[in-house]
Amino acid sequence: DPTLVNREFFPYLLRMSAPDSVQSRALVDLVTHFGWTHMAILTSSDDYGIHGLVEFQAIAARRKWNIVSVQQFQTGNDISVVNATSQLKYIVGTGVRVVILNCLAQHGVRVLQQAEHLGMTRSGWAWVVTDGVTTKNTKYLTSPVPSYLQGIIGTDPDVAQGNLHRE
Repeated sequence: DPTLVNREFFPYLLRMSAPDSVQSRALVDLVTHFGWTHMAILTSSDDYGIHGLVEFQAIAARRKWNIVSVQQFQTGNDISVVNATSQLKYIVGTGVRVVILNCLAQHGVRVLQQAEHLGMTRSGWAWVVTDGVTTKNTKYLTSPVPSYLQGIIGTDPDVAQGNLHRE
């Protein structure tokens, strides 16, 4: 949440992970590498989804990238009711084929399953996901890799393996 960097409001906050702005800059580098300039953003409607790509969107605006659509889907405690189909259909209608997805892993899996059903994970589509989707400690990412996860690209923060980690 980008509001957490304000030391006036959160003078005692100790950050244990990198801020979302670091991930946003990594996503910018990735998008730049592939030369993409037209894309859609799809996020969960919670704080994590909404605030996670603020820096990415600001940089995209400065670079005059065309973010054709920013869509949000509802989340809840029951993962089986997560439904982003209408948002995905809207994205299909825009004509873009690059989608930036920011949400938690359990929601991302459902969204990507729905995207596969709509033909949005085939050749010609690019899915860029954030660390909420790629997190290693989740039962939602299985082996062998399901077809709807094959070919996605995303960020995954490195976890140090130094002496403090072992203690």
